[in-house]
Amino acid sequence: MSALQWKDIDRILMEIDVRKSATYLNKEFIVTLPKTKNSIRRIRINRKLFSLLDYWREKQEDLFKKLNILHSDESYIFQYKDTPSSKDIFSRKIKYSVKTTIDVYGHLYPNKQKEMTDKLDDLF
Repeated sequence: MSALQWKDIDRILMEIDVRKSATYLNKEFIVTLPKTKNSIRRIRINRKLFSLLDYWREKQEDLFKKLNILHSDESYIFQYKDTPSSKDIFSRKIKYSVKTTIDVYGHLYPNKQKEMTDKLDDLF
């Protein structure tokens, strides 16, 4: 999640291209390939999540402007300060739920992604 950049979102197909992983090693942000080939995938997102990402991008652009940080398609989606976020911040914030489970394991059923994302639109 922390390796995702705005350029990884396909705005036409409404999909996120997952091709990299990120971690901090000795206080240095390092982007690598995912651990397994199955981790490299495209994830379909629903309209509401797409809208939320658009909303966050606007807020992030404003925040970066205030912090005097350049914002572009190369910016990390979940970055909110001068350095990219660590995965630890997310694991503390995410509540375990059906939606989280679908987000984590949904790629195992790629032919069901469109159907699943459409149903998620109805839930929220």
